[in-house]
Amino acid sequence: MNTTDWRNATPEQKNLWRAIPAIFAFNTIEPFCYTGAMVGNELTVYDAAKLYFCLKFSGSYTTATPLATYGWAIFYNEANVAHKYIVNEAICWDVTAAVLKAVLNALSDRVFYFSRVSMSIYTMIEFNGYRLTIV
Repeated sequence: MNTTDWRNATPEQKNLWRAIPAIFAFNTIEPFCYTGAMVGNELTVYDAAKLYFCLKFSGSYTTATPLATYGWAIFYNEANVAHKYIVNEAICWDVTAAVLKAVLNALSDRVFYFSRVSMSIYTMIEFNGYRLTIV
């Protein structure tokens, strides 16, 4: 689905799309796709006039080396309050250091909205959806 007429949308997309106009008044909706670095993109900065309708979101890390900490992504709502938290990891035993470590897997989710995202260790993101300008 790459238009705003929603004829070919999935049932989940249609349900969320029906809820958004009931909650938010918006001026414009535009297709928005971003693939690139986590730092320095507009998805990480809160703006009260913007809301992102996400069809697909994924985050990745550039190495498979076990880490001492796990990775996470937090999505914030229109009031800049955390409302969605995603973790996708596997725990492994590091025989050299004799400790448990986290092996990151790619994050992935679909069909939700947010105003900004923050992520811990993940360095690359992919977003496909729409940007709404809130009244």
